[in-house]
Amino acid sequence: MAHTRDSDTSLWLHNKLGTSNDSWTGGSICSQLNSEVLRNIKDCFPELQTQVKLKLLLSFFHIPRRNVEEWQVELEEILEVAQLDSEQWVSMLAEGMKTLPATGSLNTEIGDVDENRRIFSDLVNDLRKLVRKQTELSMLPLECHYLNKSALVNVVGQQPFTTKHFTLKRRPKSAALRAELLQKSTDAASNMKKSTAPTVPVRSRGMPRKMTDTTPLKGIPSRVPTGGFRSPTLNTSPLARPPMPRNPAGRKDGGIKLLEITEQPLGYAQAKKRKRMQELEESKKASEAAAAQQQLLQQNNPSAAGAQNTPDYAIRPAQPVTQIRLQPVTAATSNNTQRRGLSLTREQMLEAQEMFRTANKVTRPEKALILGFMAGARDNPCPHLGNIVTIKLSENPEDVLQTDHSSLLMLVETHFQMNYNTGEWKRIKKVRNLEDITTSTPITTLTAAPAATAT
Repeated sequence: MAHTRDSDTSLWLHNKLGTSNDSWTGGSICSQLNSEVLRNIKDCFPELQTQVKLKLLLSFFHIPRRNVEEWQVELEEILEVAQLDSEQWVSMLAEGMKTLPATGSLNTEIGDVDENRRIFSDLVNDLRKLVRKQTELSMLPLECHYLNKSALVNVVGQQPFTTKHFTLKRRPKSAALRAELLQKSTDAASNMKKSTAPTVPVRSRGMPRKMTDTTPLKGIPSRVPTGGFRSPTLNTSPLARPPMPRNPAGRKDGGIKLLEITEQPLGYAQAKKRKRMQELEESKKASEAAAAQQQLLQQNNPSAAGAQNTPDYAIRPAQPVTQIRLQPVTAATSNNTQRRGLSLTREQMLEAQEMFRTANKVTRPEKALILGFMAGARDNPCPHLGNIVTIKLSENPEDVLQTDHSSLLMLVETHFQMNYNTGEWKRIKKVRNLEDITTSTPITTLTAAPAATAT
């Protein structure tokens, strides 16, 4: 059993220290040493190779001091065995290290063997020559590897600055980006070559079976329950086909399924755009309906239009602006009546939508009249009011800046004025005093909207 343990230790040492491509120091085994391993090393030490013996002895310098004190007996026994070795390098090294476990220093008084004394003296002389040649170099303690810059200066003083002989030229960022893009394009091309699989998954499994004209396709649901591409019989009508059975819950259809564009989920921007287009279409339809209504009025009863179908308008004597309230007019539509096509441009639609967004006094018939005028309707439905008709859009209290740079809360009205002679329209703002609305004289200011010409 002991022989097996010694052979295992010897094999382990040869595997760790027997290679010739590493350095002479064998500090890699220090972490795996303990008292039992050191006792096994002492028993198998004479059987080791010379190179392994030397590396093993040199590895003792890498053992921490607390472990050296703990394993002092085992280390001294190994050094005693090594001093009796037939190889002079091994015996000389062991004789120089025999005081290391006890004192932590080397033995310089080598006198047991004359040959060892000669080798040791030659070694010391060579070391002295090397030290004389490198007098300008200063050796730092080993613990300097673990010190930061300030601590290193406190321990060994200020070190001389190294001379910078050259500067490495780095490649520009553009070259690195270009190389990265080329690499990505190469990878993408290679992936495209590798991916030769079809986009439509093949659902056939196993050996392909013989196809006939009555065999239904697996991936495409059949329209006729009997399956296949058989033509229906002459006695069967297309309307008398049996309904398709629904798939049970939890079952998925195979093959390819086509989705309508309208069935796809809409994002916020698309939904907002669709809602806006619907509002523009509704305003366009309202303008067309108003124009058709005016045309029907003139064609059915042009003489009595002012007496019978004239809406009730509220005219204020204290204001030069007429407030219009249009009532819906019902007229019989004839088959011979043809409606003239009126349409708004996109700019007119957007302007009308913005104008009606802040309007709080205009009614639906008045909106239809305004949209019809903007679209090009020049038939005045109220000839008794003249060629210029004004409709109130909004009425809001606002702080108005006076001439003395003071602000006063007043009633601001916005009106839409239509000129049926020239086809021009504009928005007018009026300011009235809240305290005396009935007696105050309106002030007409701020022509906001530009004139529009009939199309």
